[in-house]
Amino acid sequence: MRILFSSWPAYGHLLPMLPLARAARRAGHDDLISSGSDVTGLIEQRGFAAPRGADPRRGPTPRRRRTRPLR
Repeated sequence: MRILFSSWPAYGHLLPMLPLARAARRAGHDDLISSGSDVTGLIEQRGFAAPRGADPRRGPTPRRRRTRPLR
């Protein structure tokens, strides 16, 4: 089974969830932890996969413009 763990990017929200993610991994599940970009390094240091997102210091990611109008 694939499990997505998501957390507010704060130590008090993220760190208590990691034992549950470790237990899921030991049980043979695929895991991914999603949180804010400022704690991605911490997640990876703990041995988990974390998706890389936009850097909040650079502002919002530009959206792709539609080439055709909506009908």
